[in-house]
Amino acid sequence: MAESIAAETISRFTFGQAITLLAAGEIKPNLVILDLNIPKVSGHSVLEQYQPREKPRAVIFSSTWSQIDIQRAIALGAREVVHKPMDVQAFMDAVRGIVSKWGVEGNPAP
Repeated sequence: MAESIAAETISRFTFGQAITLLAAGEIKPNLVILDLNIPKVSGHSVLEQYQPREKPRAVIFSSTWSQIDIQRAIALGAREVVHKPMDVQAFMDAVRGIVSKWGVEGNPAP
């Protein structure tokens, strides 16, 4: 039986569009799951440029194993770095784990 993740997902924005919407307060996510290797911009840039008053928690979900990249992401405010597996089932399990851990409200689940 397939499980579903109950969450509103906002995706397919360019970096500029997403930053504009976030900065204007038009979208207020509780949790941002971010890859470090985004086309045309790095995930580090997103963490650097998105500085709202009430910043949602960001979890990095990336295939990188670079300790420098991981340490930089944490220094920029990422709450956790989760390795992104290539296997589809492991990928879905990892996403479920992130959502379960950080909770719907962006806080760690009890």
